Amino acid sequence: GFVMCKVWTGYGRWAALLALIGVFTITAGTAAEFWLYSDLPYGAENMRQVAFTSVSFGGLLLDISAIGVGSAIWRSRVWPRWSAIVLLLALPIDIIAFILLNSPFTAVTVLTLLLGGLLVAKPPKLKTAFLDQHLQSVAQDG
Repeated sequence: GFVMCKVWTGYGRWAALLALIGVFTITAGTAAEFWLYSDLPYGAENMRQVAFTSVSFGGLLLDISAIGVGSAIWRSRVWPRWSAIVLLLALPIDIIAFILLNSPFTAVTVLTLLLGGLLVAKPPKLKTAFLDQHLQSVAQDG
């Protein structure tokens, strides 16, 4: 989803890469925890705990990438600024949820789904130089 934000420079580029690494880390940790180490007990110092820690680390990477994409959207104004604020709230909400609800790193998922729903319900007018150039070239060719 972050790749589709069309924010490919600066913070947006490294945030998309960080999100990809985070997704792979979560996937590998989940596979290890439930397929490779499912016979090991919870709460003990073992490889299952290491796998769960990698899932938590991947969630943290997704939160950090949400901050990067939110910053890139804020600076580039490709999307409305309120959409950047939604993404910038991911890490603080996750910290509060972790402390109060013992729920690790779920805010990115909830906030990006909310943001996607809001943007689909009322699509913003994109402000990109690429689109403007493309529309001008199509008008000249036609």
